[in-house]
Amino acid sequence: MDKIAGTVTRIEAAEILGISLPTLKKRTDKGRYSVIKQGRNLMYFRESLDKSIEAAEETTENLPVPTMADLVEGNFSKELTEVQLKQRNFMVLLNNEPPTDWLKAHPNAKRKNAEGLEVPTMYLPIERVEYLLARVYTKWWVEITFPPQLIGNSVVVTVRLWVVNPITLEKEFQDGTGGAVIQTNAGAGATDVIAVKSNGVMLAAPMAETYAIKDAAEKFGKLFGKDLGRSEVIDYSTIIKKKGEKSADEIKAVELQRLKELIDAAETDEHLLNIEYDILSANTCELSDLFKSKWEEVHDKQA
Repeated sequence: MDKIAGTVTRIEAAEILGISLPTLKKRTDKGRYSVIKQGRNLMYFRESLDKSIEAAEETTENLPVPTMADLVEGNFSKELTEVQLKQRNFMVLLNNEPPTDWLKAHPNAKRKNAEGLEVPTMYLPIERVEYLLARVYTKWWVEITFPPQLIGNSVVVTVRLWVVNPITLEKEFQDGTGGAVIQTNAGAGATDVIAVKSNGVMLAAPMAETYAIKDAAEKFGKLFGKDLGRSEVIDYSTIIKKKGEKSADEIKAVELQRLKELIDAAETDEHLLNIEYDILSANTCELSDLFKSKWEEVHDKQA
């Protein structure tokens, strides 16, 4: 049987790419190359192999290796290629904080805030997670990697969350685990099998799967709720910051200081109204409290 024009066998493809056959299979399964079935054989389009080589060279050529100072200060000293910059910008996108009005307070889980007071832990609901997966990635799907297990009185589900990277168009995944308690009748012990509600497993299993999907999604970045329960977080915008440029946190600190000085210098209602929009946009309790105090102070003087 004649080969389809522009195709090579898997052995030829492995030689062209300089990789082993098992590695070729793994990359093929991830959708990295264009292939076609010819009889019982899988044929590779030579053009897709060449594009893969070019992409790899563009990504790794002159790859800037940061120094220890760069890692600590959040700088990089060399120019990035277009592909590298897109990948870093995409990582920054994934590590933006989710909108605060999307978050919900957990009814049971608590954490300590900066003042040491216990406050409800905030979480990102599954409907928001699914929406973000659909908007950020070209495609996503869930694979249950192990059958649901019964551990104690809980159903535990392990999933693999697959996505298609919009920059590289390659498949990527994160694993997640979730558990949910099987409900029992009122007054019964948590491990009393006889007292399990008739719909207990039916409710617990999908709930455990939901928690597992959220657990996997969080590993993609802060946008999916990764840092919501942490007291200290990292500013990922520094990975695209050149030496001498200010990070997002530094720019925010400068802006907050500017607004504080404007509030302090305000002498009339008009002065305060001119900066009210900037105060609201900053969305910080500290500035809001300063603005309110200054407003009352100005009104008391005018009275």
